[in-house]
Amino acid sequence: MSTGIQTNVDIPTLSFTHPSPPQKRSPKLSVTQTHLCGNRAPRLLYRGSLSLPDSNLLLDGLTFTTDLPPDDPQASLKLLESPLPLALESMRGRPSLTFIGVARMGDVFCDYGDGVNLHVHPRSILTHQLFSNHFCTDTCISGRTEVGIRIRLGETDSSDLTTTEIVVYGRPHPSTSTMQLCVARILPHPAPAMRLLPKAVAKLRPPRPDDPTPRKPPVMFGGGMVGGSKRTLDTGNGKEDPPSKKQKKGNHTGDVDAAKHSATKYRTGDMAVAGKSDLKIQDLGKNSRVGVFKLPELPPHAHKTLNKEPPQRVGDDVFLDDAKRAHETSVEVSNKLVVKRAAVRLLTAAGISKQHHEFKDFFGYVYRGTGFALRSRLTTTSFEKDSQSVDRVVDAHIKLYLNGEGGMS
Repeated sequence: MSTGIQTNVDIPTLSFTHPSPPQKRSPKLSVTQTHLCGNRAPRLLYRGSLSLPDSNLLLDGLTFTTDLPPDDPQASLKLLESPLPLALESMRGRPSLTFIGVARMGDVFCDYGDGVNLHVHPRSILTHQLFSNHFCTDTCISGRTEVGIRIRLGETDSSDLTTTEIVVYGRPHPSTSTMQLCVARILPHPAPAMRLLPKAVAKLRPPRPDDPTPRKPPVMFGGGMVGGSKRTLDTGNGKEDPPSKKQKKGNHTGDVDAAKHSATKYRTGDMAVAGKSDLKIQDLGKNSRVGVFKLPELPPHAHKTLNKEPPQRVGDDVFLDDAKRAHETSVEVSNKLVVKRAAVRLLTAAGISKQHHEFKDFFGYVYRGTGFALRSRLTTTSFEKDSQSVDRVVDAHIKLYLNGEGGMS
């Protein structure tokens, strides 16, 4: 069954266009790049400018690079072991490096093995002028310029010269008349090597006061070389000979000879070797041995002052609690207690109780004044039997201090 409806719909078609083929790279450009870089790929370390001291002028157009072998995939990771490339890459983000000055290459100690080069942009005229005036005026005899430009990696001064300061020097190209700018890392000067004396001189050196103790005497410092006695001891033991007759006399000449004899006969026990001259040392004093450090004894007057009691301070109070004496008797303790009770009782009767804001002052003056007034009877007579006399003295002090006018009413 047909409906009789006919529809004519035009279906669009998509047309596909073929892309244009890629253009071929210029072989001349490729040859030029190969001629400039060779078989090494440069890596950018830092690009910025150089700031002059005490000036707002910036010498721009500086580019620090290093050459990496393209056939080594671990070449970039090896840069982490090179201090100079790592320090330059850490300067990225800083607009400039600090110019320090011109230094002679013979006066600085550098590391030339990092392989970092410096390139200056052709349009940076002032930067070209700076390096040309220092590197292109004199001839290079040793393969590099005699002077270099010293640069600090950072804005502030630092005492660590290992990674913070570099020097830029020139190296003439072997086949052209151009100057190649190279960068070296400045290292601290090595410590000067200690001058070692020959063995013969070291053996002849006498002991000095700054030598460490205990010490052994020098091997060749003996009586034979200095002019002392050449008498030897028995090598079987290290004991000294008995004192001579001159030593027993006790005169000055005998003492000097005894010192020389004792020093000449010194022997270090098993260290002694038969057939060699005896060792001689200086006299170190009475009852002293070589190699043993002894502290001197205290002087005689020091023993007398060790156990001496400290003198009593002038002005110590009679009833001072922290200065009680060893000879204090029980009578004195009981008398102090009687004075305290009488002072508290009579002050309360006069209207000065313990809650009064001036009670401590009143009690202190009354208590100490009463004790000072009765100081001759404090250790001999008991106040418990004669409490009226204590009350009389305490009441007199209270009346003296109560009105604040010296007892005048």
